[in-house]
Amino acid sequence: MTKVLTIEINSNFQTKDKNIFAIGDTNRVSMLAHSAMRQAEEVIEYITTGKEIHFDKNLVPAVIYGTPEIAQIGKTEQELKEKNIEYKKAFFPISALGKAYAEDKIEGFIKILATENEILGAHIISEEASAMIQQIAIAMANKLSYKNIQEEIEKMQSIIDNIDKEKEFLLSLTTSSISSTISSNIFLLSEYPTYPGGAPTILLILCGSLNSLIS
Repeated sequence: MTKVLTIEINSNFQTKDKNIFAIGDTNRVSMLAHSAMRQAEEVIEYITTGKEIHFDKNLVPAVIYGTPEIAQIGKTEQELKEKNIEYKKAFFPISALGKAYAEDKIEGFIKILATENEILGAHIISEEASAMIQQIAIAMANKLSYKNIQEEIEKMQSIIDNIDKEKEFLLSLTTSSISSTISSNIFLLSEYPTYPGGAPTILLILCGSLNSLIS
């Protein structure tokens, strides 16, 4: 065990004793119930078939169920910057969707990080964030780029329609269009494409304490 009481494992979740496997919170790879269940399934397959395990924690979505919900998958901007990985970012406010106004639930946003070939991560704050993050998870698991999923036609005015808007924005953004920090609580997103419904081309978003969760 390490100093934080983590059981050391190899890529097949085997401990130093190859007949003993450690999954879930014991290995701290991804401390979520659905992640532990998937690890268990893959361990069973490995034991019964010998198929090597290729578990990617970046494909495990995480959700905080509240009002609104907070969901995340993949890399954060901080992780990408630390590894010097170039990326594009699309940022879409939930308030730009008519359905959100009709239900008086306009808080939140969708942020997607991607390259031309793959989606690297996403962060969502919205009433239906848990449903939206699953769409992105499916795309990431199947190694679809935002260009690949551009052909999908999403029904208008659903909350998930925001994902469709994100795909359009990713096609028009450049790597220089990433948001710059104005202060610890305020982000300015420049060169933001004009939303057909009338959203401004420059948005000032108050992030507050959520800053540490999304960047």
